[in-house]
Amino acid sequence: MIKEWLSRLEDEYQIDILFACEAGSRAWNIESATSDHDVRFIYRHRDMKNYLALRKAPDVLDWTSPYDATGFDIYKTLDLILKSNPGIYESAFSPAVYMAAEPFTSELKGFIRNEYSPFSLYKHYQSLRTRNLKEVQKKVFNASRQKQLIHAVRAELISSGILLFKEISSPFEMIRAAEIHQPELFEGYQLLASTKRNNQLLSEEQADSIIHLLAASYEYNELGEELSKKQPSLDLMEQWLREILGIL
Repeated sequence: MIKEWLSRLEDEYQIDILFACEAGSRAWNIESATSDHDVRFIYRHRDMKNYLALRKAPDVLDWTSPYDATGFDIYKTLDLILKSNPGIYESAFSPAVYMAAEPFTSELKGFIRNEYSPFSLYKHYQSLRTRNLKEVQKKVFNASRQKQLIHAVRAELISSGILLFKEISSPFEMIRAAEIHQPELFEGYQLLASTKRNNQLLSEEQADSIIHLLAASYEYNELGEELSKKQPSLDLMEQWLREILGIL
């Protein structure tokens, strides 16, 4: 149904969707029976005049019905890639893909692996981890705090994976790799995911145990300064943009 809906959007808005995926809980396999769909996609306008007009065509398209969906124009997408944007990173490697034009999809993943800044991504996930952990620690544990704890643990597993491998790969692979190098925290994440899928709540004892493990992992933070601080190549991105738009 979602793929058919996206195809209708292409005709209605005269765009080509180059990549579309599920984000949010369904991408992370923590959705419950009542979870909404959270669709993300990348598009280009079919009429190149849209890129030459003084009044630019929309570079972001949003819907709340029938699905929660957001689409980024290719210019917007490449601008975000230049900033090592974590949202584009997570979407590119989503296991739930609805549309994937080639060679665009393979090139997208390749650019992220080769051009993203490991340091920038690491700092993002460490900040996400720290912010959510503080919220969980200072308030009564409930469904909202459980969601924040999931975000905090996931961010820690991804950031520690970046630190361990010193390169960019799928965030979903980073989490799976944590079963080896952070087994206790990985087990805690699996427990959180299972509890969330079943619309349940961890006991305070279970939550405290995971919070303790997460707080103890903070010692890794200083090592992040050794990660590569390179930024994506503007020349490569501009060349790729011309290829995508077919104006070489």
